[in-house]
Amino acid sequence: MARPLSISQKILLGVVPVLLISITASVLLHNYFQEQDMVRQAQNSVETYAMIIRESLVSMMVKNYEVDESFLQRIQTLKEIDSLRIILNVLHLRADLVTEEREQRLELKRLAYGAPDSVDRQVIASGEPSFRRSGDHFRATVPFKATKVCQQCHQVPLDYPIGAADIHVSLSNISRSIEDNWTRSFTIFVLFLMIALGVGTYSFRSIVAHPVETLLKETRRISSGDMTHGVHVPERPDELGVLAGAFEEMRRSLAETLKELAEKNNTLEGSLKALREAQNELIRSERMSIIGQMASSIIHDFKNPMMIALSHADILKNRANLTPEQQTFSHDAIVRSVQRMSDMTRDLLDFSRGNVALKMEEVQVGTLVDDVREGVTLNLEKHKVDFEVKGEYHGAVRVDIEHFRRALINIINNAQEAMPKGGRLTMEVSKRNGFAEFKLTDTGVGIPDEIRDRIFEPFLTHGKSQGTGLGLAITKRIIDAHKGRIEVDSKVGVGTTFSVLIPL
Repeated sequence: MARPLSISQKILLGVVPVLLISITASVLLHNYFQEQDMVRQAQNSVETYAMIIRESLVSMMVKNYEVDESFLQRIQTLKEIDSLRIILNVLHLRADLVTEEREQRLELKRLAYGAPDSVDRQVIASGEPSFRRSGDHFRATVPFKATKVCQQCHQVPLDYPIGAADIHVSLSNISRSIEDNWTRSFTIFVLFLMIALGVGTYSFRSIVAHPVETLLKETRRISSGDMTHGVHVPERPDELGVLAGAFEEMRRSLAETLKELAEKNNTLEGSLKALREAQNELIRSERMSIIGQMASSIIHDFKNPMMIALSHADILKNRANLTPEQQTFSHDAIVRSVQRMSDMTRDLLDFSRGNVALKMEEVQVGTLVDDVREGVTLNLEKHKVDFEVKGEYHGAVRVDIEHFRRALINIINNAQEAMPKGGRLTMEVSKRNGFAEFKLTDTGVGIPDEIRDRIFEPFLTHGKSQGTGLGLAITKRIIDAHKGRIEVDSKVGVGTTFSVLIPL
């Protein structure tokens, strides 16, 4: 993985290209304008030469009526001029000056100077100068316009192009000067660029990079949890100085906060330790309370059927004095007591296991109801409770027969205990929205509002004279295992209705 660039490298990559482009553009523009200026100077020089030549030629014509050829030759020997050619336009001498000799001499001059080319003809026709550059060669064609002096010898109007000077000038010296200037400019540019980069890099390192690296180092140290070292950045009035001061203030504040938190944490740990000890003690007390409550309930519930069984066992011990009916009664009492203790033991085992293993089978409702009636008739008759069964549904249900029978019997036993002076218990079987509904309604004391929401909790024995308080808790667990539900409607002093719904 590539190493990330430092802030110095990022700024260098951002500034140097801009600096290079700016300086390069400045040098290029400077040399370009300098070259243009040199060309303009060459043009001005050529125009000056043309004017001097023109005035000299005019002066010669006025004084001697003839051009001194040696003058033109001397002009051409100037090192700035490569060649000089005079072009004459069509001229007519004044009538009083016309002689055969002058006419021949003028014609010979015209022929000697040579025929004009296209550039010459254009300049003579327009009367405007032409300046052309081709590499190191510069050509200037400057027209001679007629003045009043010219009219002394020739029949021409004012400003009439009487000829032109075609001057060719070499720009090699100018080009060499420009090249030398380019070289000097580039050398100076590179030299000052290196100096600027060196000074800039050193200044940036000392002014910006070093303080930033110090702050970064301190940030990493703080992030590792070390708050003992301060931010060692020299005091300075700029933004980095303000940032370093703020950072140091933040470090001190954070260190103080961490110190306070550590002290509070020690206090909190002590409080938590004491709280855990108190919680453990409370849990132990609660467990002991539950064990004691459960043991007391079990002992109380088992004591009554055990005493009944023992008393009837003593009676049967002296059965010689008993009638057969008395012997049968005592025998049945012992069997019922043992069966009740067996049922309570089974309730405790089922509750301790935490789950209900069902063995589902299909049974007719009538058969199931008859089995439940047979298991509760003797107990209900003993406590003067009339038991009535009504039925609108006589089909079949799929249940675990033994578990479902116990669930209904638990509800019936609770109903019997809610009617200590006797009463009426009705079981009605019907079909409701895809469920078989077993509705058990008693005429007992009802369930108080304060415990109505808790009647399916274990060990709830409110208003009961016997039992472990597990009957309804186990009943709810059995109904839930059948994917059914149990509903309760009770009114104090009127009675209670339990509705058990089993899916068909």
